[in-house]
Amino acid sequence: EWEEALAIFDEVITLCFNTNNKYTASVALTLKATVLCEQKCFAEAEKNASDSLQIARETNNALREINALMNLGNIYNETGRENEAEVVLLQ
Repeated sequence: EWEEALAIFDEVITLCFNTNNKYTASVALTLKATVLCEQKCFAEAEKNASDSLQIARETNNALREINALMNLGNIYNETGRENEAEVVLLQ
């Protein structure tokens, strides 16, 4: 079931980029990162969370930026990188 969810997220993310819908792309990347964390795929989750953060910053969307930072901080915390998590969460 997780594989199907990830495939759907990939389709949504591709559609968002093709239609320049950056807000929804950021949301989908954050959600995909959360699913990847559940599967212990931390490197890929970190990339998706970082991409979400980059989009949020490019679009000056503070709410999405906070959400992406929290997601990235949680990934760092889950992987034993508490110092990095603290730095990210204090941004």
